Amino acid sequence: SSDIFILPSIQREACPPSILEAMSYAKPTIAFNIDGIPELIKNEEQGFLIDAYNYKDFQKALLSLLENKSLREQMGKSALSKQKKIFNIDQFTSKHIQCFECLVSNNNK
Repeated sequence: SSDIFILPSIQREACPPSILEAMSYAKPTIAFNIDGIPELIKNEEQGFLIDAYNYKDFQKALLSLLENKSLREQMGKSALSKQKKIFNIDQFTSKHIQCFECLVSNNNK
């Protein structure tokens, strides 16, 4: 029921599943620009990426989204679109099959 997803943690995590889940619900994200987060969220497209420990800019980003419904919706739609591209089941399956075929091929040499 929320309109915005925030991840204020500075805990190192390669690909936070919580961001992917928020994206699947078309929610913009505000998070620190660390580890794998920039691979999921492009600043000012799917949400805001803030320099680590910069809580003042984190607050500004949150207020910006709270005060601007059209920006929230635009970023949310972009997040959903990107999430669908990242986790396209056909592409996902194809890459896993390629990986397994490569392992089998290398083991047979």
